[in-house]
Amino acid sequence: MKKFGIPNILSCLRIVLIPLFLWRYFTAQNDQDSIVAAGLLMVSGLTDAADGYIARTYNMITPIGKILDPAADKLTQLSVCVALTIKMPKLFFILALYVIKEVVMLVAGYKLFKKLRLEEIPGSKWFGKIYTICFYIVMIVIIGYYRMTENTALIMLLALGGLMIFTFVMYIPEYIKIKKNSAALETSDAEEKAN
Repeated sequence: MKKFGIPNILSCLRIVLIPLFLWRYFTAQNDQDSIVAAGLLMVSGLTDAADGYIARTYNMITPIGKILDPAADKLTQLSVCVALTIKMPKLFFILALYVIKEVVMLVAGYKLFKKLRLEEIPGSKWFGKIYTICFYIVMIVIIGYYRMTENTALIMLLALGGLMIFTFVMYIPEYIKIKKNSAALETSDAEEKAN
């Protein structure tokens, strides 16, 4: 159970919620339908907060959880961005930035996963958590308000975009530091083997 406990189950639930959210969002015909779609996204956000809290509080942090949790986040955020772009074409450029940011972070995370031992994979940082919370709030409001105009949504996304850029910049030195530490460990291991 330790290898695949409640936090990891909640992460899997977030992945399962993605197609349900997309179905409800694209078939929405009125305010009530939009609220249901926003509600599904809200549940996803709450499970994100819950799995992190449970994992930290009850010492249920696992290597697979450190991969599964951010993967569920990225897949959810990418799905929401693509869905909004399809329904609101005017938002293409700002949403494209979100997609690029998420893809870059996924690739960087995958490279770290291949390079580092599983127990060395770091969890998300405080700025990443703040961005995720704000992302869910903004997207829930945009999706839940059926009659929201593209211009209003664009203003909200531009504000979120500022936070996204800040978060991305903050992760760069973290990534560099992890790579340097990994290189130092590899050098140390090589020296030990040589001796």
